[in-house]
Amino acid sequence: MMTDPRYHIQYSDRYQDDAKEFEYRHVILPPSIQRNYTPNCLMTEAEWRNELGIQMSRGWQHCITSRREPNILVFKRPYTPLPSSSSTSDQSSTK
Repeated sequence: MMTDPRYHIQYSDRYQDDAKEFEYRHVILPPSIQRNYTPNCLMTEAEWRNELGIQMSRGWQHCITSRREPNILVFKRPYTPLPSSSSTSDQSSTK
């Protein structure tokens, strides 16, 4: 049974802005973690990783804090498209 509150953090899929300059992800904190967080400033990576237990790959920056919904944190990082798996050249057989 997972009682550690870090297991109850919800992570959104990544999404991009229209200019594809940044990609974003929001994180929803459970009430037990939210009590340890005061949304009056943006956190450094060390703070959200070590103090709240948020687990994401490197490069994400905490960019939005909402007073209306303090349990939702928004993160961003520069958008890098995933390498496409380009198919080999289409070959049509002619007879």
